[in-house]
Amino acid sequence: MVDVSVIIINYNTSDQLLGCLKSVPACIKDITVVDNGSTDGSPENARKSYPGINIIRNETNLGFARAVNQGLRNATGAYKFILNSDAILTAEALPKLTAFLDSHTDTGIVTGQLMDRDSSEQNSFDNIPTLFTEVMGKSIPRRLSPAGFPSKKQAYTQPVEVESVIGAAMLVRQKAVEETGLMDEDYFLFLEETDWCLRMRQKGWKVFFVPDAGIYHLQGQSKRKVLVRAKAEYLASLYKFFRKHHSFLSYALLRIIKPIKIMFGLCLNLTLCLLTLCLVGRIRDKVRVYSWLALWHLFFCPEWMTLQHKNIKH
Repeated sequence: MVDVSVIIINYNTSDQLLGCLKSVPACIKDITVVDNGSTDGSPENARKSYPGINIIRNETNLGFARAVNQGLRNATGAYKFILNSDAILTAEALPKLTAFLDSHTDTGIVTGQLMDRDSSEQNSFDNIPTLFTEVMGKSIPRRLSPAGFPSKKQAYTQPVEVESVIGAAMLVRQKAVEETGLMDEDYFLFLEETDWCLRMRQKGWKVFFVPDAGIYHLQGQSKRKVLVRAKAEYLASLYKFFRKHHSFLSYALLRIIKPIKIMFGLCLNLTLCLLTLCLVGRIRDKVRVYSWLALWHLFFCPEWMTLQHKNIKH
């Protein structure tokens, strides 16, 4: 038995949850499923198929960070493997990631290569957002400095140290959690793992990506009716992140620049929509998103326009 506790965060993903549980090796110490108020019977189905697992049931969707923290408090392993319910581990994922933490005692968090159903690579890690990347985007920095701004477009054959990982699958050292603290519950969804990675690195812990530890991430497309809320939720998290980790000047400039970019995007896509007689669905979607974000800023970024009060699959 390996000293690993698996923590799975679930919200209305019954079939995917069962697939995730099936992929977890039997050699781990314990499994905790934290259910965020599902109404599709997924906790009951998981209990029926896997009676030995621990299930924490929340009456409502408390968000990703709070659910992870519940699992961390309940799990007992020296390593905590935090998974989205739509993640499926390949046979080599857990052995390679645990072996890496065993041999790199200065590493607090490690992740593997996230993949689509067809095994195409997803982004598994990212840079800490800065005012420069938020204004200029990441394409130019990745071309100018591939080492400083790594991405899935680069081929990796060896583990590489990164600034942050994607929270769909991350193996975390309990000692690092104890020194850093739990996830910041001010984030409902998005950037909570980025915040955590940054805080761990500030405590002296390293964050790594192991490319040969494959993990399928069967992420679905958000429903059209909540896509705009997800975009607003991301911006809300981004503003929290800047307020917490960057200077007041950077935060203030971001709050000025983002609405300007949104208005520019809205005007551009409205023009394109008119020129194409509103026949192009992709352009109509962009108009809808930019309109929602513009209104969200106009109304001083209220929570009721984000995912805070709207259930959505993580």
